[in-house]
Amino acid sequence: YSSTLLVGYWSYFLYKGKMRDMVSLRYLALRRVGDIEGPMLSAYSSFTFQAIEKHFLGEGEKFVMAVFQPPYDQGVYGLVNNLGSIVVRTAFQPFEQAIFTAFSMSNKKE
Repeated sequence: YSSTLLVGYWSYFLYKGKMRDMVSLRYLALRRVGDIEGPMLSAYSSFTFQAIEKHFLGEGEKFVMAVFQPPYDQGVYGLVNNLGSIVVRTAFQPFEQAIFTAFSMSNKKE
């Protein structure tokens, strides 16, 4: 997937003759914090906080296991946890995709 995107973007920029824009960092640099609109900054900060919280909630069990359990118990827990999550992810993936699409569409309408 990533190689297809890479080739696609490179071919687009080669076709349009904008190779200078492709390697320019001008579009990535934020000149002033005031350039970010208020609602967008609020959304960024909310998503950042949620990502940090999700990391601690999702990986916290591994930190606790590493500190308090022997390696054998960690291995058994990891095996059971990963095999159990495959079933759940497979079952709920269509719902997750549908909800993601619905939220994306509702955000565009506003």
